[in-house]
Amino acid sequence: MIPHFEPTKWYKIVDGIAGSSTKMAYRSKQAGIFKINQLVKNAHDLHKLDEKAQERSLLKQSSAVGQGSNDGSTSHKSSKAIALQNYADQVDELEEVGGLVWSVKEYFSGRMAGTEGIWLPSRLLAANAIQFFAIIICITSPSVTFRDLIEAIYPTTLPETVIFSESCFTTFDYDDCYFPFQDRGFYAGVGVCRDVSFEGPECYPLFQPLNGTDGLDGLIGSTCDSLLSAFAVVEAQVTDKLLGANCSDILGAAREFASEKAIDLDITEAEAVATINQCYGINSMTAEDIEKFNEWFTGDPRFPEITNETLSFCEDVRDLVKTDAFSELAPGFEDDAFEAFKMCMDAYGSIAMESPCKNSLFTPTEEIFAYEKNYGGEDDFCVSFISACYIDIYNPTRATCVIGESDDNLYQFQGPSCKNYPEIGNTLNYYEEVILPQQVSIMSFPFF
Repeated sequence: MIPHFEPTKWYKIVDGIAGSSTKMAYRSKQAGIFKINQLVKNAHDLHKLDEKAQERSLLKQSSAVGQGSNDGSTSHKSSKAIALQNYADQVDELEEVGGLVWSVKEYFSGRMAGTEGIWLPSRLLAANAIQFFAIIICITSPSVTFRDLIEAIYPTTLPETVIFSESCFTTFDYDDCYFPFQDRGFYAGVGVCRDVSFEGPECYPLFQPLNGTDGLDGLIGSTCDSLLSAFAVVEAQVTDKLLGANCSDILGAAREFASEKAIDLDITEAEAVATINQCYGINSMTAEDIEKFNEWFTGDPRFPEITNETLSFCEDVRDLVKTDAFSELAPGFEDDAFEAFKMCMDAYGSIAMESPCKNSLFTPTEEIFAYEKNYGGEDDFCVSFISACYIDIYNPTRATCVIGESDDNLYQFQGPSCKNYPEIGNTLNYYEEVILPQQVSIMSFPFF
C-alpha cells in the first residue's frame, strides 16, 4: 500500500498558504494514490476468505467427508473460487453517496481527492466550460435568429386599434373583394379588392411603379390573373342581365359609338374614347372623391380641376351614351344595357377594355393600412395592408389592390370583426389550422 496522508488541521493551514500550483499537484497525486490503494484493497478483499465463507467451506468439507471419501483427503477452495464467491456476496452491497450539493462542496474543499480519488485539473474544467457555453450559443443563436425570421415573415405589426392617419390610409368594401383559390379549399393569404378608396392627401405620392411582379407571383400565383379574377363576377352579372351579352359586346358598342361621334365632332377616335372614359370616372365619383381630387391634384396638369362645368358636361356625355350607344345592341333594353355598361367600366375602366395588367401596377413605398369601410369603432374593425394596386387613371382616388400582403408577408388581417366576413374568416382559419402548425413544427426542431 502507498502511504496516504489524511487531512489534518495542520494540513488545512498548509493548504491555505500554499500556491495554487502546489495545491493542484498535491491533490492530483492524492487522488492517484487513493485510487491505487483502493485497487489493491479491493483485490485483497476479493481474494480473502472471510469467516462466513470459511464456515461454508468447512460445512461443505464435512459433508464431503460424511458421504464417505475413500482417500480421507480434505477439500480446499482455490483462490479463484474464493474470489468468485466474494464477488457474488458483494454484488448487492450498496454505498451511500452525497447529492449534487455535497459533491460540489466536497470538490471545491479538496476533500474528494483524498476520500474519493476525484480531482479534475483546471484545464479540463476550462475546456468543459467552453464547450458548455459554446453549446448554449450554438443552440440559442440560431433559435433567436429563426424566431426573428418567422416574425419577419409573419409580423404582428397591424394596429390593435383603429388609426385614423391624417397622411394616408385606405378603405375597402368586402363585397368588392375576391380571394384567390377560395374555390379550391385553400387560401393564398390575400384578397383582391376593387374600388379601394384612398383616404389622405399623401396617398397618391406614396405609390411608385411596380417594376415586376415576380415576388408577388411566387406568393399568390399570377398577380395579373388574380386582378382579373376580381372582375370575373362582373362578367357573370352582365351575362345574366342581358341574356348572353358580355363586356366585350357592351364596350364594343360603346367604342363604335365613340367612332361615330368622333366623325360628327371632327375629333380623333382616341379623343372621343378618352372623353367617355374620363366622364365615366368623374360621374362615378362621390362628392367626397371630387373634393379629394381637387385638393390633392391642384396644379397638376395631368388631372385638371373638376368644376361645375365639368360635371355638367360629363352628365350630358353620360345621357348621350345611355340613350344612343346601345340602341342597336339591345333595342328596348337601353337602360339595362347602360347598367351593364357601368359594371363593365367598373371592371376595365375604359371602353378600350384594356386589361389592368397592360397598365403599370403600383406599390406603396411604405406600409399603408386598409380598413373594411364598415368599421364601427375600437371593437368593430378589420384592418390589413395594401400592396400591388392598379390605380384608376380616370379616378386616381380609387384603385384595385391586393390586400393581406406586405413585404412578402401573407395572411395580414387583424381586428375584432375580421372573422365576421366569411372569406377573410376562412383565410385566417386556414392560416391557424394549416400554416401556423407548420411554423410551430419547424420551430420545435431540436436545432432551433
